[in-house]
Amino acid sequence: MINDEALHQIQIQYKELLEQMQEIARTVARRRKVPSSRVRELHAYVAASHRNALCPCCELVPVVSDDAELLGEIDHWYHVSRGDAEETWPVCRKCNLRLTQPSFKATKGSHFQAYQFSLRTVMMLQDNQFNLFAYQEVA
Repeated sequence: MINDEALHQIQIQYKELLEQMQEIARTVARRRKVPSSRVRELHAYVAASHRNALCPCCELVPVVSDDAELLGEIDHWYHVSRGDAEETWPVCRKCNLRLTQPSFKATKGSHFQAYQFSLRTVMMLQDNQFNLFAYQEVA
């Protein structure tokens, strides 16, 4: 049987742990970099135009709708504090959850790199189009 003093000590420890967990959650939230709308649009375009709108991780689940809206989630491949296009990719919910497991993630590195190749190609083409128009001479 637990006496009143022991119960009081457990309550104090519980409150301290709860406060520590809340502080950790606030710290993680501050460090997480949410991809910008531009990054999300870019991922939707690349997945739709180069990946048949399917999750580039499992290649089974649609991650882009018919009207080019991102259905999937954005996975931070390297770290949650890094949210640039070159460090993220659009994946289905199931893959996003599984990518937290090191053994699963290790098998998907080539998929991430293949997706990033498509992304870089699109970004390069967009940059070249901008540069072509930027340097046209007016007759």
